[in-house]
Amino acid sequence: MKEKGYELYAAAGGNKFLLQREGLLEEYEKLGISREQEDRWSREILSDCRNKRKTATGNELSLTFYVPVQIAGHSGDIQLMFIILMDAAELYCQVLGTGKKQEDMFTLMLIAEYILNGCVKYFNDTDSDLIKRIGETLLDMFSELEGHPLTVAEEYCRNTFLAKKLTEEELKKRLKGDIAAVRKFLCKEKDNV
Repeated sequence: MKEKGYELYAAAGGNKFLLQREGLLEEYEKLGISREQEDRWSREILSDCRNKRKTATGNELSLTFYVPVQIAGHSGDIQLMFIILMDAAELYCQVLGTGKKQEDMFTLMLIAEYILNGCVKYFNDTDSDLIKRIGETLLDMFSELEGHPLTVAEEYCRNTFLAKKLTEEELKKRLKGDIAAVRKFLCKEKDNV
């Protein structure tokens, strides 16, 4: 019974709206899964994603951040979001600081955007110190990207519609928008951006 619950929970990224939309919420609720069990599953999914990151690149790598961010956002778990952010910051250091791992810059931007979206959607009314730290760290991450060419892995450009949106010029505009959003929603800066 728990295995089926885990399967549903993980597939939906902890999002009960998605379970409802897929017609699976009633089945999930009948399993009587506790919040404590969901918290354990969230940590297990995070651990699995961390293991996958050792070999993943490009979009596959970005998805190892997307699912945990969704779970943290839907559960309102700010501490989990901060853990995910620290993982992302470590990846940034590997790619931008030491150059040990070769990765396209768009993947790094996308990972930071996932975290930003998770925070803005669920935590923009929170004045906690942790949210401020998340905002400051995201601002540093996006600012760091400004000093690098915004390269995109081929796998993202296979779709011609996306390829037009992923030019360096378009990505620079998008990055400026990301920075403005962090300042506005997480750092609570007024319109002086």
